Amino acid sequence: MVPAKLSTGIIHYDRNLLAEYPGEYDSLGYHPVHIGDSFNNGRYKVVNKLGHSNTTRQTYVALKILTTAAPINPFEIELPTILNALECNEGYEYILTPSDAFDIQGPNGYHKCLVLPVVGPSIHDYSENVEPWYLPLKVAKRAILETVKGMGYLHRNGIGHGDLHIGNILLQIPGLKSWNDQQILSHFGKPVRDKFQRLDGLPVEPSPGIPQYIVEASHVTKPLNFDGSIMIADFSSAFRSSRGAKCLPTSVNSAACAPEIILGYPFDLPSDIWSLGCTIFAIVSGLEPFGNIMCGKNSILLEILWTLGKPSEPWWTQCPEAVRELGEVDQGVMKAAIIRRSLAERITEISLGNVDKGEDVDLMPVRKGEFSDNDIEGMVDLLSRMLVYEPEKRLTASEVLAHPWMKSL
Repeated sequence: MVPAKLSTGIIHYDRNLLAEYPGEYDSLGYHPVHIGDSFNNGRYKVVNKLGHSNTTRQTYVALKILTTAAPINPFEIELPTILNALECNEGYEYILTPSDAFDIQGPNGYHKCLVLPVVGPSIHDYSENVEPWYLPLKVAKRAILETVKGMGYLHRNGIGHGDLHIGNILLQIPGLKSWNDQQILSHFGKPVRDKFQRLDGLPVEPSPGIPQYIVEASHVTKPLNFDGSIMIADFSSAFRSSRGAKCLPTSVNSAACAPEIILGYPFDLPSDIWSLGCTIFAIVSGLEPFGNIMCGKNSILLEILWTLGKPSEPWWTQCPEAVRELGEVDQGVMKAAIIRRSLAERITEISLGNVDKGEDVDLMPVRKGEFSDNDIEGMVDLLSRMLVYEPEKRLTASEVLAHPWMKSL
């Protein structure tokens, strides 16, 4: 079968849609999926689409379809079996792993498909689509506590997540598993479709490797009654702890990545602790503490420098290439180690309501009158022990859970 061929400079669609890039429907990319399609001999039927990170919404499950070129992490496939062999103690219930897996051979090649339980939107997606764009404090605190417990369970068993951020923390919707198709469409909206188009106006030639239409990622269209219960998802970057200085394969997928990952240096479980600290901040404020991954690695590192200051030696001198790259962006930061806003100031801003959600959004009230002095003091102390340059100096997951502020949640 001849693979699909798309020119990314010719084929396009309405860029207002939140959908995948059409040029990735090729011999190394996406499998074409349509609303109503069935998989695994009719066992799974598509009723809507969750997103364009290779995931579609099913009747009672979520189906994650990897691109042909996507590197398959065997550990993600093995994780359910590994966890089932372990004792189901505190934190196990917050780990979302595949319940089934199968393979499909499509016009664009071979695809691994993972079947996951239905949960709800990620904290990131919910904050992007629903006003107010931050969770009620009571809900946020429960989400933080359960996230820490889930990470504690993984780390006690020598397992690292590798890509923790609010996009991978899913809010559980009470009763969602029993919803029918109409209830799902009512809360997540009906599928929004658009046709592929050529920039030169000529018709798009039909191809088995290109879907007949593109579908926008579904999202929550109205506030839901969340209680703060969460699930930790996406173990595509998960790993077994090396207990040493061995560099593991990964990529920078979010602004919550630890500095050692951004700089390409060895990492282990302490790197999860950095990401967990960023995630705690983001759950409370609705924003990542060090910017957005779309701004690039240098921008994230600069935000870290502005917040935490210049790291001590010898950690700093171990990154000569990164120093040169950063120096090209802002020599002043490198020479003077300017601290624009300290961690304490950033957390205090949450209480004051001075949190800017973006360039086009004015300062908005977030936790004004809700985030107490004890919350500020406790969160500052906790995150200052997690967001530390030297991985070996960061708290462990067990120590995070035992922190006084965590016990107050």
